[in-house]
Amino acid sequence: MNDAQEVKREDKVYVLKLYVANDERNSQIARDNLKQICTEYLKGRCEVEEIDILKNYTAAMKEKIFVTPTLVIVSPEPRTSVVGNLNDREKVISALRVRSDHET
Repeated sequence: MNDAQEVKREDKVYVLKLYVANDERNSQIARDNLKQICTEYLKGRCEVEEIDILKNYTAAMKEKIFVTPTLVIVSPEPRTSVVGNLNDREKVISALRVRSDHET
């Protein structure tokens, strides 16, 4: 990767939506896991909107979210989602399309 590509990758801002069900256990785990992943891999380059489907079910219906927790990666494109409490970090990192610092 050349310097211009590296700068472009590092400037990416990730727009994420986390659909949760109030303080339900898996929703809380997903919040915590997402916070750790954002801190470790996105280093301040993310905007996270949390949507509680118990308070705003119309947003979930509009996005066709039927299971919580669900993380929707709005940008960068392509738009994708990860369902579950985000314990599978490799799955989340792959969906975000960021390189793990542990890779060689």
